[in-house]
Amino acid sequence: MDVVMHIALVLVVLALMGLGLGREWTRGRRAAAAWKKGVDAYSARDLDAARRSLNACVKLAPTWAPAHRLLGRVLWECGEHQEAEKRIRFGADLEPRNVEGHLDLAQFYLALPAPRETDALDALEKALDCAPALRSELSRFPLFAKLREHPRFQALTARIP
Repeated sequence: MDVVMHIALVLVVLALMGLGLGREWTRGRRAAAAWKKGVDAYSARDLDAARRSLNACVKLAPTWAPAHRLLGRVLWECGEHQEAEKRIRFGADLEPRNVEGHLDLAQFYLALPAPRETDALDALEKALDCAPALRSELSRFPLFAKLREHPRFQALTARIP
């Protein structure tokens, strides 16, 4: 009887391990599906559904920077500026050499009810560190029109001889 119990216990443990491994192997697919649902919901302007799907996505793929940044955008549009900033900043920090994260962060700071120009300029400086060729184009981006007269922005976008 002892041997049968041990075999049964081993089989139960192996079955549970198999289920756990199966869930891990499908994690990427589930994260991608949640991402697609979130993007589709955001495109349809269903912010509640986008939020739920993107929260599921970052839970399944906690180091997927674009999911954090899009979730931050959704949170911002829902008026949750503090949490939005955390998500967008985290997404930018996950990929410090990705110019898009820094541009998203700069855009966020400028879109706040009380724009934070210094923080936006800091983010733009990091973006230019990643992509110096962007320097000549940055002043033409409509989303940075608020900064065009700022001396620091002008210095950042000045052509280097």
